[in-house]
Amino acid sequence: MSYVAKNKMTTNLYYKLVMIPCNIDIMEVSEVTSFVDYKRLDREVQREVMKLPVVKFTGNFKDGGLNSKQQFYLMTALSNVYFIDTTGTSYAKSITRIDNIPDISDITIQDRFQSSKNISLLKRSESFSITYDEIDYVIEIIEEGDGTFTSVEYDGNYLMDARLEKDILDYFNKYK
Repeated sequence: MSYVAKNKMTTNLYYKLVMIPCNIDIMEVSEVTSFVDYKRLDREVQREVMKLPVVKFTGNFKDGGLNSKQQFYLMTALSNVYFIDTTGTSYAKSITRIDNIPDISDITIQDRFQSSKNISLLKRSESFSITYDEIDYVIEIIEEGDGTFTSVEYDGNYLMDARLEKDILDYFNKYK
């Protein structure tokens, strides 16, 4: 096994992890179609997933900089968390989104290694069209450096009503 962990895992657990359905050799978040519900994973797999090192998405799953001896990672991108299998490479070879994962915001995000040390995310954005209360809005999510900025636009102008913006974002997060 090429998985490096503080505790050794059983062969049975290892095969449960490698059997998680994944997309293979993709580059962008928008290409991820595989997902698992954390709450439906075997309890042993849930515990192991929560022990995995966490790295930040840098704009491309093939950016590299991962330790090829560490087979499994969690990767964060915007509000999503992905299960990553490097399969002996220095990049995310197999990827799946994990839904309903417990809050991991208190887990330290590890730095990537030498191959991507000089790569940093300047700006990445995603836009979504949404109809809320029969009115069309555009939600733009911008990830820049270590922060994320979300805005809601109506007819080309930023929405300045904080309560309405919250309602629209809650609706978006519920039905995305």
